[in-house]
Amino acid sequence: MEKGKKVKAIVLGIVLMNTAVCFAQNRAIPDAVIEELSSLLDQEKGRSAVLLIEERVIPYLGEEVRIRTVKDFETWRLVALGYFYKRDLTTTIRYCKAILNQLPTVLDNGGEVDPQKVYSVRNLLGVSYVFTNEVDLGLLQFEQQVEFIKGANFEIEDSYLGKAFSHMGYGYLLKKDYETAAFYLNKAKLYCKVENGISSDGCYGLYNKYLADYYNAIQEYGKAEEVHEELLALISEKGNAGVSKTEVARLFTNAGHSYYYKGDLNKAITFFKHSYELKNTLEESASTTGISLAAALSAAGRFEEARYYLRKGLEDYNFQATQHPFEALSVDDQKVLIGLYFMAKNEQASYDAGLGEEHLYLAAAYREYSVAILERMGEQIVEKSSARYLLDRFYYIFEEAINTRYVLYEQTDSLHHLEAAFQYAARSKTMRIREVQQREALEYTLPKALIERQQGLRSRFVQLENQQYDAGGQNEKLGAAIRKAKEEYYAYIDSLRTAFPQAASLWEAPEPPSLEDVQQGLKARGQGLLQYFIGYQYVFSFIFDGASATLTKAPLPEQLPERVDRFRSSIYQWALDPAAERLEVYTTEANWLYETFIAPLEGQLSQRLIIIPDNVLSYVPFEALLKEKPAAEAPLAAYPYLLKSFQFSYAYSPYMLLPIQRSKRRQKGKVLAYAPLFSPVGEEVEDMAARQRQFGALLANEKEAAAIQGYFPTELRTGEQASAARFLEEASGYQVLHLATHAKANDSKGDFSFLCFSELPGDTSGVQNRIYARDLYDIDLSADLVVLSACETGIGEFSRGEGVISLSNAFAKAGAKSLVTTLWRISDEAAAIIMEAFYANLKDGQPKDLALHNAKLAYWAQSDDQGHHPFFWAAFVPQGDMRPLSLSRPLFPFLLYGILGAIFVLLGVNYMKKRNQAHATH
Repeated sequence: MEKGKKVKAIVLGIVLMNTAVCFAQNRAIPDAVIEELSSLLDQEKGRSAVLLIEERVIPYLGEEVRIRTVKDFETWRLVALGYFYKRDLTTTIRYCKAILNQLPTVLDNGGEVDPQKVYSVRNLLGVSYVFTNEVDLGLLQFEQQVEFIKGANFEIEDSYLGKAFSHMGYGYLLKKDYETAAFYLNKAKLYCKVENGISSDGCYGLYNKYLADYYNAIQEYGKAEEVHEELLALISEKGNAGVSKTEVARLFTNAGHSYYYKGDLNKAITFFKHSYELKNTLEESASTTGISLAAALSAAGRFEEARYYLRKGLEDYNFQATQHPFEALSVDDQKVLIGLYFMAKNEQASYDAGLGEEHLYLAAAYREYSVAILERMGEQIVEKSSARYLLDRFYYIFEEAINTRYVLYEQTDSLHHLEAAFQYAARSKTMRIREVQQREALEYTLPKALIERQQGLRSRFVQLENQQYDAGGQNEKLGAAIRKAKEEYYAYIDSLRTAFPQAASLWEAPEPPSLEDVQQGLKARGQGLLQYFIGYQYVFSFIFDGASATLTKAPLPEQLPERVDRFRSSIYQWALDPAAERLEVYTTEANWLYETFIAPLEGQLSQRLIIIPDNVLSYVPFEALLKEKPAAEAPLAAYPYLLKSFQFSYAYSPYMLLPIQRSKRRQKGKVLAYAPLFSPVGEEVEDMAARQRQFGALLANEKEAAAIQGYFPTELRTGEQASAARFLEEASGYQVLHLATHAKANDSKGDFSFLCFSELPGDTSGVQNRIYARDLYDIDLSADLVVLSACETGIGEFSRGEGVISLSNAFAKAGAKSLVTTLWRISDEAAAIIMEAFYANLKDGQPKDLALHNAKLAYWAQSDDQGHHPFFWAAFVPQGDMRPLSLSRPLFPFLLYGILGAIFVLLGVNYMKKRNQAHATH
């Protein structure tokens, strides 16, 4: 065949093949197939339904959702439901989103779709989001669902609303927001009656299931038990009327959980076994119940029985202990995570019971699998706050992994196990690192216009949420606008993920630093490292310097949060009331913290020390701790502060010792200093809310900012120039940012901590001059240093896995390499003195931590005895990269000066040459 004919034949073949595919995808599915699929789903036979879908439905429809008619909608709805019953939630989400996106096409073509079936798709999507830990996306879906239900005029609207509120209650329960969870469960109770159905598909059964989960979460196990007993009694009374065997099995499982949490292991085992046996007579997998049964058996010391159910469950999940253990999983990752966790726990308990060291090594292997799949789950989550809740919920996975390696380290004295434990502690804090890395990498992956569009859409709903927060959260019109803005944002994120699949890899955190990496970094910096990991049971301390490494373990001290709070309160309240009682509290708690967290380790600590705190220790300025409790009459200058013994700096995680990709943006080698103007608080203002919005004048902030000009090139913003809008516009262009202003921490919702800027004329709301922490996340700073000389900028909401969600945390996420932040409301005048000395020391080339340390000592030297109280100097803490500050200079002036210099040299040489020639002639 000639070459031209071959090409025509190939083209014709492709056309015919595509035509055949299109024809196959547009063939009508036989009604009998749809009826069979519907029947299987009515019986909740997810596996058979999906088998039917893949063998006899998808060949007609194709893999991609295409909806033009009502029948298309109904068919794809059944397909999504089938994958949901199979618990393939990722596929369920993909299909539900496509169905809802294409639904307008059906309506535009004149199709009439049953609102109850639209509701079912929305419900599937919301539940699937929640069950895959995309909690915020799920809550958004249920908020929209409430609006949809109210507009659809369902005959049994109460039941639908009750289900939506029940799901919302469960979502907030996962976020550990128990107050809001109780609020929505109470709303659900108003709509959910016994006659609405006692199965989990019925409003009453669903509400009670989540109510029992709520009671278990707040450790009121007796109340959870009562809820399950009532449901089981109702089933018995009605003779299983309207309740399937599948549903009875689930109720048995839920009851087993309540008895397990209560500690009644015999009853828990009985109920789990009833459920397991019943599920084995049905199509539904019994593996999840088997793992719950194994947990109870293991707790009862029946390790071999537990091992049987755990192995069987993990085999059913298609988990394989190979190089790629998660490639072929048949269920969502969370089920596998729980199975792996209990497998590791059973092996560790076997070792503790004296059954052999091999069980400890098996426990270590399963711990690694548990951490790996938890990290995988975090990388797949779109919404940052949902990733935060996931880490908080499963933080115990890291504690158990560290503990297993600690036991092996104690047994073998091998640094291999110490390093593994240290890396688990580092991996527990990858969330901020991943976000910073993603921000930097996106510059090199996505076009600038797309990044700006993403940031603009996010900024839109963030600003609306800020307004809602300022309004007290009660504005329904704002609530609707927020939901719409979020929907647009998440739709855009979906489109980016589809168009740029390679960007998904940017969520992956870098490998944690090795022991060798850390020690080399410490040696180069001349520092030591003390990292704490505070779990639910233990405090682990990692102590490193350039040559040695140690790991210690201690029980979690009782009342640690309360004692840290008393320590801090006694410091900053002393400034208002310098009573002897406050000094007594301070000296007691400061010495207790020293004896608990420093004294046992002191012989191994470097004098210049990086501290990576954890949990409430993030609120502690270690230099204010006391080596011993001074006498009541002792002058403050004689107190044995750790300021006299150590030079502290702080870090979020050991990843700071690794190089991070720098932004492409070139910044001005200058300091941008803001000193906003504030009015005095007026006594004539009677409205309490208005008075609270006023922070009062700062008397020395402009002096503080202006003093920097004596040491570094500085652009100063004061008065109306120091506005919030201007700061957001220009902050990314400078190497150093200095803010001498007011700030307000929020320890319950850290994202709503805010900085204050100059009050704007005509701003009666008092909020247009604020920048919230969450406003900073999308600014690309890459600043070498940010100084937050404002109140409480290091204080906020604590989140396991992320640390303190505060203004300093927000600047770090935005790309700041180092920060100086504050832990309480500082003295305006003391701040001005310390900051001027700090910049003078930076000018002399001192590392940032040494510059701040020496500035505090200088303040100490010139103060009276009251000035030696830690209120005045201990609030400032340095974080991040402590290397000396080096302000880059713009390249053009140096080139210009160099060129001009060269020209003058050449002219001079030429002049001298001619002059010498002239002299020779004469």
